[in-house]
Amino acid sequence: MSPLLRRGSHVLGVEVAVSAAILVLIGVLGWGSISGRSGIGALPTGDAVLGFTLGVACGLAYAGTVIYSKRLSDGGLSPLATLSMRYFLIIAVTWVLTAFSGSPGIVEALLPGLALALFGVALQSYLGQAGIGYVEPITASLLDTLSPVCAFLLQFLDGRLEPSTLTLACIVAITALVAVGVLARHRHESAAPVVPLPAPADPEALPRSA
Repeated sequence: MSPLLRRGSHVLGVEVAVSAAILVLIGVLGWGSISGRSGIGALPTGDAVLGFTLGVACGLAYAGTVIYSKRLSDGGLSPLATLSMRYFLIIAVTWVLTAFSGSPGIVEALLPGLALALFGVALQSYLGQAGIGYVEPITASLLDTLSPVCAFLLQFLDGRLEPSTLTLACIVAITALVAVGVLARHRHESAAPVVPLPAPADPEALPRSA
């Protein structure tokens, strides 16, 4: 998507191959969830398929978010300036949906929700927006695929979950592929020719006005 939404950018062949391999592994993880081989065990097939489909849709939308975040950074906007306008719509929509959902426990969820908003949204979004100013969108997207590592480790804090060997194997493979992609981008940028800046003019060599 990057060359289409951000003209002038390009993706390395190694990055394409790495991304394709990661996509296959994500498919394996999805199959593990549907077949009951993930940490949460057996799920109704309809629920598993719906969750996987929504997750894919979220991933596609997030890819666009990363690219446009890079464009805003290229345009000179600071991370704080970008984030200050980023979440108004979703806040309004979710509050309206909550008001009509009749879901109990809104008050009880307020404090945990604030903690999640601070560490899971605000801090994460700021660091991501700041980091995208220094790397290509494909690199940021590859690094984002390390999030299953945190999800896997959090399973150890919930006694209802039993960590899955299949999940662990896929996560280790994804981590190795991310390292390959990031290293390829680093080598490519390190090998790029550096255009020297023009030397400052010597004041003594300039013609003197009468």
